[in-house]
Amino acid sequence: MSNNYYSLELPVSECFDSELIMVESSSPFCEKEALETLALYFKREFHYDFPAYKALSHTEPRSEHRCFLFTEVARDLFEEEKPTLYRAIGGCGFRREEYTNYLGEWLLCWVWLHPFLRHRGVLSKHWKRFENEFGAFRIQEPISPDMQRFLQCKQHKLRANPT
Repeated sequence: MSNNYYSLELPVSECFDSELIMVESSSPFCEKEALETLALYFKREFHYDFPAYKALSHTEPRSEHRCFLFTEVARDLFEEEKPTLYRAIGGCGFRREEYTNYLGEWLLCWVWLHPFLRHRGVLSKHWKRFENEFGAFRIQEPISPDMQRFLQCKQHKLRANPT
């Protein structure tokens, strides 16, 4: 990652192998590190106190957390007879709400896509998978205006937090 605070340099690696990668405790460190970089960009953009994901903290398998990395082929870096490189363009994280005696509903905690790649169908492409995997998940507030518009288009029902 660039040392320039205003840079949005996206991680590139041959270890990324698909357009949507579930990042788990057993995932290669390059995937975890890329997701941490994107979580840091999310933190900066929305002025949070800490990043939503830390690579070095993701060491134990946790059934109540799921993180994903959005990638695409880095066509600008393609070279014949060399491995295909992918660029991490966004990430997101879900967690299962914990109640007194059980794990509850899934919550989409954060989503970040590079600003140049927003409104191009990246999240839409994978939304059905998220709905299939997590059911009628909730969205953590605050919700950005872009995300509100996206949810209206997807007709995703925003539900109040349980009391």
